Amino acid sequence: MKINSLCFNEMLKYCTPLQIKKQVEANMHCSKVVFAPDKQKLTLELKDEEHKLLSYPCVYRWLVPKDKAVSIFGDDSLLNKLEKKEINETPYYVLYFGKSVSGKTRILSQHLRGTIETSTLRRTLYSLLYNTDPNATEKEVEQYFEGTYFEWLQFDKEDEKELIAFIEAICVALGTYPLNIEGNPRPILIKGKSLKELRGSINKQQFKNK
Repeated sequence: MKINSLCFNEMLKYCTPLQIKKQVEANMHCSKVVFAPDKQKLTLELKDEEHKLLSYPCVYRWLVPKDKAVSIFGDDSLLNKLEKKEINETPYYVLYFGKSVSGKTRILSQHLRGTIETSTLRRTLYSLLYNTDPNATEKEVEQYFEGTYFEWLQFDKEDEKELIAFIEAICVALGTYPLNIEGNPRPILIKGKSLKELRGSINKQQFKNK
């Protein structure tokens, strides 16, 4: 399902940044990451065609259960600072907020089915896994995604770069998204290192070997 861009732009004129963030979150569609045996790849659980992820501009969030959040951060001390959402009576923590001119390409092709060289989210996740286990591989990244959720808000016009960039900037500024690096006013530290430092400590050769 796509949101009418003109109507959304008109609404922005009368909303505060916090109201915009709440409107975005309220209109997002949520879908679980599952492994499709027939395709032998990760995909998004689809309940109906109306909410299918398409190649249109979107903003999106990535949510993980408590055990997976703890596994990359080392403990649960960070969790009380994160945004949380109940899904089927289970708490999920929002780790990342992103944007793309094509939601289908970014989430499905790059994040779920891409590599640590083509997806910054996969690269960040791999860096965190490597920080815990130097023997971590891309297979662990793929396994980590399974059972998590993506939420997204799609727009009905193809040329909405400014709109999605504006929404992302507001939401990242007001929220707490630990895996966001650019424009994040509340960056986290893992063993005294920022995510940017952790990613930088993994050289290109290590990425290729994984």
